[in-house]
Amino acid sequence: MKEYKPFTQIQDKLIPLSEESYNELKKSFLDNGFLRRKGLIEVWKGHGIIVDGHHRYAICKELGIEPEVEEVPFDSADEAELYALKNQRNRRNLTESQLIMVDVAIHDKEEQIAARMRQATLNNRKPETLPPESGVSGKGESAEILAKKIGKNKHDVHAIRTIQKPEKAVPEVAKLVRDGKLNHRRAYDFVQGVPKDKQAEIVAAGPEAIVEKAREVERARRAKPKPEEPKPTTVAEDAKEYDRIHKPINDKIKKDQEVFEQIKAASGG
Repeated sequence: MKEYKPFTQIQDKLIPLSEESYNELKKSFLDNGFLRRKGLIEVWKGHGIIVDGHHRYAICKELGIEPEVEEVPFDSADEAELYALKNQRNRRNLTESQLIMVDVAIHDKEEQIAARMRQATLNNRKPETLPPESGVSGKGESAEILAKKIGKNKHDVHAIRTIQKPEKAVPEVAKLVRDGKLNHRRAYDFVQGVPKDKQAEIVAAGPEAIVEKAREVERARRAKPKPEEPKPTTVAEDAKEYDRIHKPINDKIKKDQEVFEQIKAASGG
């Protein structure tokens, strides 16, 4: 059986099959062998890197079944990554959180490819010859702008962005969301309410512990007293306040005017 390599560049972006789905696919292979209708294993031509079909390939290796492979040409790793992400977006039964995560990743990669193409045009070079730092991630955009572009709620996009920031959250939090074991809103509440240096201990206890801590954070937020709204004033109260502020000023103007008139009269003017 020919060996193919995993696409390490996107390992932290791939949405894994649930254990149940993986076992169902494995049983299908045991009963029927490799079926084309289950999907070919697609490999980056000339590189031997799997861009789609990681789970199918793993099952084939485990069972000793020869897979059917299709080689797909790409000009760069960025293009191969975008292709892999879009395949996930179009073919999988994703949770709401996973779907938003994939859509954000697709948008970022498209922005990076576009930026590299612009830079290549300016430098009269091919995009694939530019160093990786020549592109941009798109992560500088506000959640509101990005949400409009991908048709998602800005609060959901902000939550996904936040849990993926290394300065805000340990990487296991985003992984649990990507694995379908944790909702992104609970993950966001957890990250917002627990300092990063305290997160690892709770994460180690499992998704249930994170959810419980997120609920605790939410309850504390709801219990926090809201600032009192200013009491509406009446017209009479407004007039009284106006007089309180402006009367000393008006009195001083009047007094200054009187002094001016006295000086004017004394000088014969």
